[in-house]
Amino acid sequence: MRGVPSTVEVVDPPRPVVRLRLLAVSLLLVVTAFHQSAGLIGNDTKLDLTADPGRFLHRALDLWNPSSAGGQLQNQAYGYLFPMGLFHWVGYEIGLPGWVVQRLWMALLLVTAFLGVVRLGGRLALGTHTTQVLGGLAYALAPRVLTEVGGNSSEILPFAVLPWVLLPLIRGEDRPRRAAARSGVAVLCMGAVNATAVLALLPLPALWLVPGLRRGSGRRLALWWSVCVGLAITWWFVPLLLQGRYSPNFLNYIETAATTTSTTSPGEVLRGTSHWLGYVATGGGPWWRSGWTLVTNSVAILNTAVLAGLCLVGLVRRRMPAQGRLVTVAAIGLIAMCAAHAGPLDGPAVSGLQHLLDGTLAPFRNIHKFDALVRLPLALGLCHLLSRFPSVELRRVVTGATTVALIGSAIPALAGQLVPTGGYDELPSWWQQTGAWLDDHDATGRALVVPAASFGEFQWGRPLDNPLQALTTTDWVVRDAVPLGSPGLTRLLDAVENRLETGLGSQALAPVLARSGVHYLVVSNDLDPARTGAPRPVLVHEALTGSPGLTRVASFGPKTGGQAKQRAVVSDDGLDTAYPAVEVWEVS
Repeated sequence: MRGVPSTVEVVDPPRPVVRLRLLAVSLLLVVTAFHQSAGLIGNDTKLDLTADPGRFLHRALDLWNPSSAGGQLQNQAYGYLFPMGLFHWVGYEIGLPGWVVQRLWMALLLVTAFLGVVRLGGRLALGTHTTQVLGGLAYALAPRVLTEVGGNSSEILPFAVLPWVLLPLIRGEDRPRRAAARSGVAVLCMGAVNATAVLALLPLPALWLVPGLRRGSGRRLALWWSVCVGLAITWWFVPLLLQGRYSPNFLNYIETAATTTSTTSPGEVLRGTSHWLGYVATGGGPWWRSGWTLVTNSVAILNTAVLAGLCLVGLVRRRMPAQGRLVTVAAIGLIAMCAAHAGPLDGPAVSGLQHLLDGTLAPFRNIHKFDALVRLPLALGLCHLLSRFPSVELRRVVTGATTVALIGSAIPALAGQLVPTGGYDELPSWWQQTGAWLDDHDATGRALVVPAASFGEFQWGRPLDNPLQALTTTDWVVRDAVPLGSPGLTRLLDAVENRLETGLGSQALAPVLARSGVHYLVVSNDLDPARTGAPRPVLVHEALTGSPGLTRVASFGPKTGGQAKQRAVVSDDGLDTAYPAVEVWEVS
């Protein structure tokens, strides 16, 4: 009787077939990107990237921005210079529509993450090409990616590039300088829009080099890598130190550690749904549609859990190359993300850790940025799991279950939910006219946008930034969620807003505004009241008309408001009055 093989080996296809398969999957990811809200611009990090990236990048060369918020230190605007801002600027200059540039950028991130894991799996000799493709898709379509790639892609950029940072270091001891330089270039391509998102992932390649320190070649590789990475981050680390020295510490006034760690239970971390904004819904709906689906849709929850389980089994399965290092990195990432989570099984150190995240470690408060330390080893574990099986039948069952779980996990992408709600085809003509009017009537003072709004959320769309940011060269200011101007100006803006909310005029309003350098009030009547909670336009107008020294001098756009225009708002008789979308009032 012939012996029966203990395992079923899967043979790689010929090289032309491999290349064709990679091309086909990459094109599928590109199509997936363009399937998301085709024709609409999403609110991806900065309005300027699609409205006027050239002027934004020029402004980012200076730490101080005198034209916004009464003068402010820009928060890591220099981080957009490369590669995100450069990519959008090139697309803008060659005439591509803003939404097309955004989808090309999204496709670039997805394809970069996918090919990085495929190459990394091949370099580590994990499984076969087929299993590496599945592992690459599990990484590129991970819940963290699906949650943020359409609304905060700057944090996904380091996630997507991480495999390429690690790739040159494998077998890098043969040519340490070349390997270190390639890894350093990959770190450079991580950008610096969010410095914490980059720094949180560098422990993976650093830990990878630790075992090689026993050898001279390994020490040389580690030394050269340290030098190359230091050079790669110098261009943004030095401005970051300057910003930290002079900028107000706004971290004390935004989300707390109790909020950011409330969603980092071990189960959610392994599934990849640890980002707290995925659980947030306001009066206008979920903040991120894709993240909301992943944490509320039972099919998505089941499939992400199954896929995480399969990846974990593969990671701990015997005979996996580099298993010790990958398990160590995954364990460090899991502990870092779960240690401060308050739950039924938390320990006595949780309150102390949360206190640290609200204090000394505040820049790392959003600990979901460590996700790739867990996600990359799990994706490589999937490559190993699907490589060897006791029988053909079992191989088919596990591969089929993995494929179904991948498709089920990608429900937000299939449903076209990766771009957050509130997309728009272009900035409305009335805001463009407002910006042009302010430029034509530029005075020595500035323009104050009222009423206040934490984010730019309008009835026509949700750019999150105020449109004037990209449409005027006149100095302007608005009271938003994170005021980066002086504390005195912030208190003044709060006082003005409190007056407008009452609907009562004031004899002192115009003199105070004039002494503060405000020459015009830009009244935004097209805010979405369901999302912003802004005061009704009728109250704002009652306060302005009742304040001597304020005169309406221009208006733009169609009338907004009125019972026929409001959405998701219970309208009170007589208080829901229609006004032009934008008005300009002069302060005498």
